[in-house]
Amino acid sequence: MTNKNVKIIELNAYNWYECYELGVSKERSDYIESNAISIAQSKFEPTLNLMLFILKKK
Repeated sequence: MTNKNVKIIELNAYNWYECYELGVSKERSDYIESNAISIAQSKFEPTLNLMLFILKKK
């Protein structure tokens, strides 16, 4: 699938903090971990590869 409005990049030293600051809605907080937990978990579980989906502004 190709979409010129969406870019997929790997979480790295330059973008991790912006991702960390993103929150999870109250409705989803029972079903999904915070980004902070996911980022920390990825550093100890080598099979996790965090990717960011970036929606380009029109």
